[in-house]
Amino acid sequence: MDFKGIEPDESLSCFIDRVVNPDAEYLTQCGKTIDEVAKVLKSSEFDYKVMRTIKGGSIGKGTAVRGLSDVDLIFPISDITTVEALKQKIAGIKDAIQSLLKRQ
Repeated sequence: MDFKGIEPDESLSCFIDRVVNPDAEYLTQCGKTIDEVAKVLKSSEFDYKVMRTIKGGSIGKGTAVRGLSDVDLIFPISDITTVEALKQKIAGIKDAIQSLLKRQ
């Protein structure tokens, strides 16, 4: 099997770590960003009660690919129990999160 960019005598494991997996700096930055967003969502300035913040997607599953991944966060809000309620409030929620993050 021929892998483009693999070094002579390099193991597949080393190749994956070097080329495919995100580097430690990126993962650290993702962790800091997740913590910052979670802090904003739990702050008293946010008008909604967030039950918890869940890290999802490829970062959450540990399957992120270098240069192709982003952070997916899920945060259930206790007083929004239907899709209709979410549709009515989504613009305000988005604006509130953006405003609070800009202050950080």
